[in-house]
Amino acid sequence: MRREPNVKIEKYRLETSPESMACAGTNAGAFQVGNLCIVACDLGGWDHVSVHVEGRCPIWGEMCFVKDLFFRDDEVVMQLHPAKSQYVNEHPFMLHLWRPQTTAERQKIIKQFGHDPALPDVDYPAIPLPPKDMV
Repeated sequence: MRREPNVKIEKYRLETSPESMACAGTNAGAFQVGNLCIVACDLGGWDHVSVHVEGRCPIWGEMCFVKDLFFRDDEVVMQLHPAKSQYVNEHPFMLHLWRPQTTAERQKIIKQFGHDPALPDVDYPAIPLPPKDMV
């Protein structure tokens, strides 16, 4: 997620949500954008944005809109389909966006907030991309 304060999301922030208190980061918290319920977090070496719409999964255009709200244009962000043995489906209509943080980004979070209790001792590689003509 953007390391600098993201003015595009502030008007959507839900100030009193428990999610706002549970995650580190300037742009972490809970947000309501129309019918989109969004929770953003940047702990544990990952930027993570969850998106929920009442009664259905978010559609592609909605996920692209959220990606543009929370991430820079030059950042690669992914949706994952993990092995079924790793599924944690706490909400049937929620989709997620993920981006591994660089070591420098994680150190900035630790410096700003004192520590990251979910931070594993792992240096995540950048997200590999297929050739442009295949995307």
